[in-house]
Amino acid sequence: MEAKFSKRVKDVLTFSREEALRLGNDYIGLEHLFLGILREGEGMAIHILSSFGLDMNEFKKTLEQLIIRNTQPNRSLENIPLVKQAERALKLTYLEAKLFNSEMIGTEHLLLAILKDDDNIVTKNLTGKGITYEMVKDELKSILDIEDSPEKPDVTNEIPGSQGEDEADEEKGWQGPDKTGRGKPA
Repeated sequence: MEAKFSKRVKDVLTFSREEALRLGNDYIGLEHLFLGILREGEGMAIHILSSFGLDMNEFKKTLEQLIIRNTQPNRSLENIPLVKQAERALKLTYLEAKLFNSEMIGTEHLLLAILKDDDNIVTKNLTGKGITYEMVKDELKSILDIEDSPEKPDVTNEIPGSQGEDEADEEKGWQGPDKTGRGKPA
């Protein structure tokens, strides 16, 4: 099985570069990848984080305060390098997707890959909020079990990140979670 990045993850990668530049950083780290997930604002990672009651705006401000620099780097958008931790996380997304038998790498796999590394400010701050790798993994399993259960109604239209996360979401008009964490159609 050869997994590939979903459109949503590709957008997150673009946003992470923009976030690094906006914050005056001359590198892309795990914190920028996470800020990219938050900026994208939809998908399974956001759904899972919402289910834990994470205040996305507060968490974003906390991360920004920890990494902001007052000077802008002398690099263009294309030349910002990934730090080794971020490179490793992107490689781990393939393994996370494979673990869940997904042919598409979604934001949930990127979130798991970030949390797999204990030595970064995102994981430390999420752990401080009571959100761990194992909890996110269990929540994702629970969501996928609901989707696959023959006794349950078909709710794949409502759950972002189901197989083919982005393409299915776009075809079905997924707009991301509302204030209750549930999906809202286009």
